[in-house]
Amino acid sequence: GEGPEGVGIARIMVVKAYLGRTATDGTTVQDKPAGSGRLIGKDGKFNLAATLEGPRILSTNFKDVDSVYRCQAGDNKQRMWYVFDHTLVLPEYILEYEYELSPGSALCPPPRSHAGLSLPSPPPAMLSLVLEGLDADMRSLARPIAPWLASRHDARGAMGEGATAAWAAEAAASEGVLAMPPAVAPRAKPGTLSESSLCTLLRLSAPQLSAVRYLNLHDCALQRIEGLSGLRGLQVLVLTFNELSRIEGIAELTALTQLELGYNTIRRVEGIKTLAALRVLGLGNNQISKLEELYSLKKYVPSLVSLDMSGNPLCEEKSYRSTVLRKLRSLTTLDGLLVSDAERDRFSDTAGGITPGMVAAGAITSGRWASSDAGGGSGAGAAASAMLDLRRVVELSLERQHIRRMQNLEGLCNLRCANFHDNQISHIEGLDDCTALEELSLEDNRLVAVEGLQPLGRLRKLLLGRNRIGALGLMTCLTNLTQLSVEDNELSSLAGIEPLSGLMELYASNNRLGELREVQRLRDLSKLVILDLSGNPLTGGGGTGGGGVGGGGAAAGSVAALLAEDDYRQYTIYSVRKLKVLDGMPIEVAEQAAAKSKYSGRLTREAVEEQLGHSSFERLASLSLTALRIRDVGSVFMCPEWQGLRELDL
Repeated sequence: GEGPEGVGIARIMVVKAYLGRTATDGTTVQDKPAGSGRLIGKDGKFNLAATLEGPRILSTNFKDVDSVYRCQAGDNKQRMWYVFDHTLVLPEYILEYEYELSPGSALCPPPRSHAGLSLPSPPPAMLSLVLEGLDADMRSLARPIAPWLASRHDARGAMGEGATAAWAAEAAASEGVLAMPPAVAPRAKPGTLSESSLCTLLRLSAPQLSAVRYLNLHDCALQRIEGLSGLRGLQVLVLTFNELSRIEGIAELTALTQLELGYNTIRRVEGIKTLAALRVLGLGNNQISKLEELYSLKKYVPSLVSLDMSGNPLCEEKSYRSTVLRKLRSLTTLDGLLVSDAERDRFSDTAGGITPGMVAAGAITSGRWASSDAGGGSGAGAAASAMLDLRRVVELSLERQHIRRMQNLEGLCNLRCANFHDNQISHIEGLDDCTALEELSLEDNRLVAVEGLQPLGRLRKLLLGRNRIGALGLMTCLTNLTQLSVEDNELSSLAGIEPLSGLMELYASNNRLGELREVQRLRDLSKLVILDLSGNPLTGGGGTGGGGVGGGGAAAGSVAALLAEDDYRQYTIYSVRKLKVLDGMPIEVAEQAAAKSKYSGRLTREAVEEQLGHSSFERLASLSLTALRIRDVGSVFMCPEWQGLRELDL
């Protein structure tokens, strides 16, 4: 395009392309000399011939090939691709930029012969009218094209004949652009497959299906994989861009070496037990979220050399690549990237443990000595570890070391602070000698349970955020703990926290705590002054509150949700009396007074549960709550689960 004088406007389209089977035509792309051909002809139209880099590439010259490339002269990594099937190219972005044009450039257009069709400036009142007719959030975006919008809506011709003519010329040009080749030929989309429909599609008889080696069913609106049992000799199967949710119907394709299932809605890796010959598997851009789904590949497809999982949720796991390479040792390509021997060795089954060299590299002793350049497997690391007196080590920092196993920590009897942040540790172990430890950080690992802490009776600060911990347990020995961080885990209960009598700070945001009764577990923590439960359902974000028990039904759930949303903060302030900060906000004296006024003497569901020792209210016919100083029963008995209650003694 053409901008101001001497300035060109260009657009680049960024696309995703499925290249399929590729080939090179052997021609190299040379830099074109200046003036070798004008890109814009005298008629003002784009000169396609001037863009050709060598002879024209025709699909008829390349049998059984989906795309052809040419290399830049002197640099084989720079390639120009020609894709025969336009439906395999998906536009993603359009980048627009300006550039300066030198005199005589092939990109300079000839002088315009229709300058009289330039758009006249509309009256200010018309511009205001057009912009006011748009949504408020669109006005700033539409302001640069307001004159064009005004001409489009100039029903009375107030802008004159020039605007009408300009609009007509633009409409004609737009129609011409829409009519430009290539026109995508309509493709049959069978939607479902059977042996007969497959024979029709391939124009073969049923006995001939066993001779088919390559089958491309890309973008056929398939919802199931079926009807392929007759293709016993099939080696390559392409099922990209369909509507598949499961891998099925391919158990009899034992000769299959390449399977492409990208751009579907598959959630699990299954149905591959008989595909021992498979070497290439494409599952990119599906909905696979768990690394465990890939573990079966090691057992059933041991010859796999290329795997594409890009675009799946599991790729967001920080240990994704290392885990895959450790499980699938035969891979040479993962998500389009080559696997080097060094990378494969780095993530081998024998790697991942803490070595003496790593301890030496990350250690700080009472004399402030550390070997910062010692590597885990180098001679310098071995020498440093031999010189290190483990009894003098007071601090150990091993962040981002791809550690999977906690080992070689024996002898660190005076260690005060240990940091294992951002590794791949799944079990807390090897700390038996670290009895003097006061601070331990295991954030951003793969822990699923709190374990192995029994020897750490002196521990004061424990950081376990951003793991997969589902329950707190085995913490009875941590009576000196003052700070506990378990945010961004999978906790649905705070059970197990009760023995931490010295706890002063608790950070448990962004878990799955859904019932307000969990706050009751904190009421005996008399030193707790800072509490963060934000991001949990119980704070009013759609949790079950205290009503989703037994046969309470929708009414019970709605009452509990209302309680959680309206009363969470006051209820927590009342239950945990020494709190000074809740969810990052200081607690005012007025809030404490309001909480006491609201809940002092008020009957709560939690109080009833504590009195009875269970929550099976639907089976109760009589209930005695005498001598509890109750002055308000609140909404406790409004839930349907109390329908069987016949006698209540207050």
